[in-house]
Amino acid sequence: MYQFLFQIFSVILWLSLLVLPTAPMLRFPKVALLIGLVSLVVYLKPKFHKTLIWYLIVVLLYACFNTFLGVLFNNPGALRVITVTIIWPILFFIISGYFKLEYISKIENVFKISTLVIIAICIFQLSEEFYQYKGISNYFFGEDSKSYINIEKSYASFSNPAMASLLFLGPFFLSRFIIEKRKSDLIYILLILIVSFIANRRGLLLAMGITIPVVLIFMFCSKIINLQNSIKIIFKSLVVIGVFVFILLYFYPELQYNFQNRFFDNKEASNIERTKQLPALLEGFFENVLFGKGAGASARVIRSYEQPWSYELFYISILFHQGIIGFLIYVASFGSVIFYTIKFAKQNVGFIGNHLIIIITASCVFLINSATNPYIGKLDYMWIIFYPIALINFLNRSYVKNNSLLKETI
Repeated sequence: MYQFLFQIFSVILWLSLLVLPTAPMLRFPKVALLIGLVSLVVYLKPKFHKTLIWYLIVVLLYACFNTFLGVLFNNPGALRVITVTIIWPILFFIISGYFKLEYISKIENVFKISTLVIIAICIFQLSEEFYQYKGISNYFFGEDSKSYINIEKSYASFSNPAMASLLFLGPFFLSRFIIEKRKSDLIYILLILIVSFIANRRGLLLAMGITIPVVLIFMFCSKIINLQNSIKIIFKSLVVIGVFVFILLYFYPELQYNFQNRFFDNKEASNIERTKQLPALLEGFFENVLFGKGAGASARVIRSYEQPWSYELFYISILFHQGIIGFLIYVASFGSVIFYTIKFAKQNVGFIGNHLIIIITASCVFLINSATNPYIGKLDYMWIIFYPIALINFLNRSYVKNNSLLKETI
């Protein structure tokens, strides 16, 4: 009964995090779901590998120290960021202790459903703006939905919070297609590419482009592929992408001008804002290189008066808030996740090894995109770090070899 409830809660939480991140109306239900899952997991006795526990302790101890500095320096967000730096990591870590290999196929199905729902939301959003009526996007995103879309004579430019999940889902399907050659993944890849072109989401297009070298590097390191095959895959991928871009520009020539404006002549307010943030954050960082300015600090340039401690340049803001020590702790922690992922991918040739490389590729590409947007600093996207941790935690305890456990559980 408890395991059934856990699985139901998990699916609902996955869908809400993937499909409707940052939707105001779901903020409290998602927190309730998360706490409910943790309660069930604690009852079902989660298991953790001691190495991961030590990593968590180190990260949390430094987060507590950084919070203390923030309170000491009277920073405006010192206590408000505790949820992101301490509470959510603990809750996600506890849930990761209950992960089992039979959940992999279920999670992949959730990824498929989420992608289709996000694409549907984008279609509804376009039609709502074009025909001037209030529908799904307005219901979920409130008054902000109007600011997410701009339809002009020659093209439409739109966005919504749900599209950020495609920064993970797009690389997931692309890397899975490269590794496992699943033809059905082409449908999801093409849908995501079409939406990213129409919506002018250059970050999403760059994510898809970055995925190819990242997945090939991990495949090469885990010995899934050799150098000669890597070169062949790169060539084939570039040909496919080139043909797709040519066809799209042929039928929609306005995109050429629009893309040039977006990528090379971009003078959007958000980009201008980032150029102001960089020197201000670095200036604050150099005032206290080791420990930073403390949790919840604001630089001389303020991005938001509601959250003056939040900045788009996410990794520079980590240096600013937590100093070089905090930054290196985070880098070492995720570096260890990559190391163990490749290690277990080598030991588990086949479905598990492939899934490990696919997930770590999608996670890394998402983290690369987070450099200019604070995605990871939110409840909705933190699972992207903790899902590979859940995989490693299970494999570290079980030490699976030659897919023997896979045959028993899947």
